[in-house]
Amino acid sequence: MSADDFGMKELGGNKDRFLEASRYVIELPDYTNPSANDLDHDKILNAREMLRFCIRRDEMDWFSVYHLLGKPSIDLLEDAYELMEGLRTSVRDGEDNAIGRYIINLSDLGVLSWYDTFIQRVEEGKQYQALPNKELLEKLYAMDPTEFEHFIADCWKEIGFSANVVPDEDDLGIDVIAQRQDPWREKHAIQVKRYQPDSTINLGTIRNYGAIDKMVDGDKSFLVTTAQFTENARKAAQDLDVELIDGIELTEFINDENLHDVVDRYVK
Repeated sequence: MSADDFGMKELGGNKDRFLEASRYVIELPDYTNPSANDLDHDKILNAREMLRFCIRRDEMDWFSVYHLLGKPSIDLLEDAYELMEGLRTSVRDGEDNAIGRYIINLSDLGVLSWYDTFIQRVEEGKQYQALPNKELLEKLYAMDPTEFEHFIADCWKEIGFSANVVPDEDDLGIDVIAQRQDPWREKHAIQVKRYQPDSTINLGTIRNYGAIDKMVDGDKSFLVTTAQFTENARKAAQDLDVELIDGIELTEFINDENLHDVVDRYVK
């Protein structure tokens, strides 16, 4: 496993204890007037550990846990961790008056539904969707160029845009047009280049696409590729207000936006 793939290891030995913890904590609201003697401290501790994995990101399988919990925001994770730690210490110290309050707060915050999501995804066999970045990039490059354009359009759809691939006879240098009205109006003109991952795109190519968004009354130009950009190309892109996404950045975008379901539709 490379440094780029850190965190994406299969759950392995953590799988069973995290499943047991998840199944336990989703049942906590069923307790009436719970006391410390009623609850299992170790299972609550393991549920808290799942949140710690996602916050500290220092375990080999942190991303797998994060993905399976539904990728909650860091702010919510930190709030959830404090509540779960409060519940754990209350159970450990026999503070019965506080236990019910922590359970209610965890439920109200939506935290218990994360554990339900974890269970469902593991049982559906989705725990290993996050391919290592290098392998994912190779699979993206293996797509047909037209298929890759549709893949990029579907990625933009998944993050809230309507997106369409422009027919070859009409593209004018634009492969995908993506737009949305909420939370504000945005229109992106996207040029897609499925090149070998070890190849580079130079300054001249960037200059060719510097104003493509203006052709469609757009707000921003993108150049998305499986290749790399030269330093001069990146400098030119800054001057021309073109946003560049190279192969590694594309795999990071897929992971950050939880686009593995889109990948699954295209990658065999």
